[in-house]
Amino acid sequence: SSLRSSRSKRSGEVSTIVEQAHSAVLGARQGVEEITGSVREQSQASSSIAQNLNRVADCAVRTEHAI
Repeated sequence: SSLRSSRSKRSGEVSTIVEQAHSAVLGARQGVEEITGSVREQSQASSSIAQNLNRVADCAVRTEHAI
C-alpha cells in the first residue's frame, strides 16, 4: 500500500513535469515563429530599400547625363 502510494505520487510528479515541459516547448515554438516572421519582414523591407536605392542611383545617373 505504501509502495503503491509512493508510485502514484511519483507518477503524478512525472506527469506534472511532462506537462510543464510541453508548455515550455509550445512557448518556445511560438517565440521562434514570431522571430521567423520578423526576420521575413526585415528581409522584405531590405529588398524594398535596395530597389529604391537602385532607382535613386538610376535617376542620379540620368540627371548627370542630362546636365
